[in-house]
Amino acid sequence: MKYTLVKVVNFTFSKTRSVHVIKEADSIEEAMKYKLGAEMLEAKDSNNTFEILINVDTVFDYIHQQTEPVTTQGSSNTVKGIAV
Repeated sequence: MKYTLVKVVNFTFSKTRSVHVIKEADSIEEAMKYKLGAEMLEAKDSNNTFEILINVDTVFDYIHQQTEPVTTQGSSNTVKGIAV
């Protein structure tokens, strides 16, 4: 599944905004690293935001491929769910 990092530029003189694609990632961890890096490079007084987008068409295919249940032992609890 692909994750797309976009930059949303909010214009102060009007209520319009512009969306720019920054980078695509193959995992959510990779997308979060790109988002964190982009936010660190942005000016502190900027009102621009960064968002991670996913394509809903590929999400359904991804979910249906991952059908084997998995159990993960945590330090204080047990989490049961779908393998991701």
